[in-house]
Amino acid sequence: MSFSNNIIYEENKNLIDNSELNTTLESYVDKFHSEIIRISNYNPERVDKIFCAHHTVYVETAVTEPNSIKAYLKLMCAESEGKIEEGISLSNFRTLNSKVILQKIS
Repeated sequence: MSFSNNIIYEENKNLIDNSELNTTLESYVDKFHSEIIRISNYNPERVDKIFCAHHTVYVETAVTEPNSIKAYLKLMCAESEGKIEEGISLSNFRTLNSKVILQKIS
């Protein structure tokens, strides 16, 4: 159980493998969070794009706000060295921990 802005959160093991949540997290990491990581953890003048894969480690839902979710992620990020025949060559791998707070809008 944790507290954030006077809201009580409790563990929700059912959401760790939830496909809708993980698809949302994947989209968020790819579109927004990876850019923050690129700027803060890589040389933004040299590195144009990074790629991150996530693993959801722990999920909490707010007791009084069931649409508010905290997801704790393990990220593996890397920068692109360019295209090769088999796909994209990656280097400079980094493992990062991250917390994402989501609000589901109905």
